[in-house]
Amino acid sequence: MASPYKINIPMYEGPLDLLLDLIKKHEMNIHDIQISTITSQYLDYLHKLEELDVNVSAEFVYMAATLIYIKSKMLLRPILSQASKPNPTTHAPN
Repeated sequence: MASPYKINIPMYEGPLDLLLDLIKKHEMNIHDIQISTITSQYLDYLHKLEELDVNVSAEFVYMAATLIYIKSKMLLRPILSQASKPNPTTHAPN
């Protein structure tokens, strides 16, 4: 589950959906909220997402995880084959 988008304005700091809920329940006055500041912050957030390119990042993490998996299997193969043969020089783990 993704974390909710958070805003920071003088009257409120937190998730945007909670701010909307507070305004609907008349617990915050809409006239005290600067929509232009919220819009500016959200546009900055969108630009950062574009720069990050989540799909590329996800593909990289998948490929890196696959490479780590393959390498760990290759590194463990000699250890596992030695484990099947008794070796008096190795000590049992504590």
